[in-house]
Amino acid sequence: MTRRSSSVDLRIDRLVLEGLDLGPEGQGLVREALESALSSRLAAGPTRFGVQHRRHNVAPVDWTPGDSPAELGSRIAAVVHREVSS
Repeated sequence: MTRRSSSVDLRIDRLVLEGLDLGPEGQGLVREALESALSSRLAAGPTRFGVQHRRHNVAPVDWTPGDSPAELGSRIAAVVHREVSS
């Protein structure tokens, strides 16, 4: 049996973080953590993609002021992954 490889094209065109002043460096850290964590989650196992989703509004992400931008990026990845996998 030949296993067919598949690919996923997931694009986040706009990420709105209301009420957070992360500055350019913090924004970059959030983006890097989000990309890394989401890539890992998608590569880790099967998802239920199959329907093309044009737009998702995901649930709010829990975050407290003491969290690092990297932690925020990882939490966003978890919420996005949950949304596109359901």
